[in-house]
Amino acid sequence: MQCLRVIAQLLPEIASLRNTSVNQQVTDAHDIAAHEPFNVAEFHRLCTFLEGFEERMIEITQSHIFASEMYKLLGEFNIRTTERQQTEHFMLEQSWQALLDALETCEDTHKSRKAQFIKELAKLVPKLNERTDKVRMSLEHDMIRSPE
Repeated sequence: MQCLRVIAQLLPEIASLRNTSVNQQVTDAHDIAAHEPFNVAEFHRLCTFLEGFEERMIEITQSHIFASEMYKLLGEFNIRTTERQQTEHFMLEQSWQALLDALETCEDTHKSRKAQFIKELAKLVPKLNERTDKVRMSLEHDMIRSPE
């Protein structure tokens, strides 16, 4: 009985630690997916995130399911959790739904964003080429090329 009591005390703490870890992953992913890119660099960051996120999403989903199942298990066996632990789990569920919504919105707007930033790049690349040419030409100046 004493072992069962100790297990009943430890399980909510373990669930809380797991919940906190998963919530941090979900929140970090949400912050990137929900951010509206305002320039090409931010759009590139979003695209890079989305490219590698499919595999990571599987891992985060499994972690989320594990954390949720732990709380269900605690409830089924009437293992008491603190109000803080219950709030943490509620926050995870809210963060999870927000991530799913952000990813859906991101997918819906990705093509229009891509077109917008392609136009922006089309304007910026010639300016960059001009600046590069000026720098290159200044480096080819006789004063710079001369060993003296």
